[in-house]
Amino acid sequence: MKRGLKNVALFASVLAIGATAWVFKDAIPPRGAITEGARFDVSVGARYEDAHRTLVSKGYRSFSSEAGGLCVFRRFDAQLTVHKFNAPGWRRGTLCLVEDKGEVHEIVWAFDLVRGFL
Repeated sequence: MKRGLKNVALFASVLAIGATAWVFKDAIPPRGAITEGARFDVSVGARYEDAHRTLVSKGYRSFSSEAGGLCVFRRFDAQLTVHKFNAPGWRRGTLCLVEDKGEVHEIVWAFDLVRGFL
């Protein structure tokens, strides 16, 4: 009987660790920026209109667009357009698409994961 309980506890632990890793796979690190590759189903170099549509379909809400300026921890020149989005659900934070000539030039994000669970 004790061995059965140990096996159940071990299985539950493995399941919990696996589930946690799956939930956080897109959230690590909670702050970041990329200038190549993809994140949040958006690729650097993609057309801005397509990237915007992708984020909105995933629940992100656009709240600001401006020439240059600040996005979380990065400052951009006026020739770039910074589009800011509120992150949905438990992520609680900001994601920015930095546009240059109609294409995504950079993706920047910062999430408050602790506050998102409270």
